[in-house]
Amino acid sequence: LVPAYAGRGYALQRLGRNTEAEADSATALALDPDNPLALLTRALLRETTDRDAALADLTRALALGLMSPVAEDLRRRLIVRR
Repeated sequence: LVPAYAGRGYALQRLGRNTEAEADSATALALDPDNPLALLTRALLRETTDRDAALADLTRALALGLMSPVAEDLRRRLIVRR
């Protein structure tokens, strides 16, 4: 179930359906707090509202082995804006 929630949350975020993406990411993280894709999705959602929390989520996702061009782009954006 966790991969389904995490994957759907990520897809919804990319479509701009952020409320639904947040709900699916929260569900995935409640079931597995170390799910890298759900952490990435939450980081993307937090990018404009809470950059410190976004960076913390992203750092955790990368530490768990997430390798993604989207994650690298987000990391650059978060670090540049500091």
